[in-house]
Amino acid sequence: MSHNSRIEKIDLLLSPKQAVLSHVARLVQFGSVFEYRASTSARLDSVHPLQHLSEQVERCVEETLSEEDDDKIERTLWIALRDVGFLFFLHEYLNDLVASRAGLLAVLSELVDEKLGRMIDLSPRKVTSGSQDEIVLKSRFVGFTETVETLASSLYSLAATVKNIEDKYFNGNSILFSSPRLAVNEIGEQLERSVTVYNNLASRCPWAQPPIDLEKSRTAASKTARATCADLVDMARADALNHLGDRTGARTIARRVAGRLAGTHLQGT
Repeated sequence: MSHNSRIEKIDLLLSPKQAVLSHVARLVQFGSVFEYRASTSARLDSVHPLQHLSEQVERCVEETLSEEDDDKIERTLWIALRDVGFLFFLHEYLNDLVASRAGLLAVLSELVDEKLGRMIDLSPRKVTSGSQDEIVLKSRFVGFTETVETLASSLYSLAATVKNIEDKYFNGNSILFSSPRLAVNEIGEQLERSVTVYNNLASRCPWAQPPIDLEKSRTAASKTARATCADLVDMARADALNHLGDRTGARTIARRVAGRLAGTHLQGT
């Protein structure tokens, strides 16, 4: 028996979640979602991953329940296909979110480093009290802290969203492609280093604002993360139902998401 045949035989024995986890484990070997999609589109004989997973789960259910009545097989199969579709779409939504946010986070990270460098160039220790340089330095301190707050809020909200979904729906397994995961981790590490340097500078300036506490930003980001998780989960559920032909169920969930997003927009205006 070939290696591929053995893998296929093992896959047939997996539950819907295990089947998706096995699929995701193979996906994340690619550097990014773009590399993966380019790979699959280049293969003319390739089957869409969701179709492959659905066929795999269908065979598993039919073999497992071969002696049950048709109604039970049909109900069990529908639930299994719904669960597979949900996890499949949730994985795609989360990776698309991280890919779309990574660029903005990188720009904010560069801006933080630039503003920190401009503060260091003014040499806070040598600035005379009441001088024009002190006024400029105060302005740069404020600008730096505001940019850090924006970056920290976005970064920690995204990180919490990823962790919540991975823990709750994927048994704590990493489901992100490697390139964006590494990029986001590096941005977090650089942010902590920049804040450490800033806090050391600020400690020598009696007029500086209190030290930046990144833990407060992490705590505050958890609320935003919960809302983002709810939206991603509902969108994945709607897509799973739509894939199975349940348009009514899909529209009901989609309206719920749209209502939440509209409420969030109104609160921000």
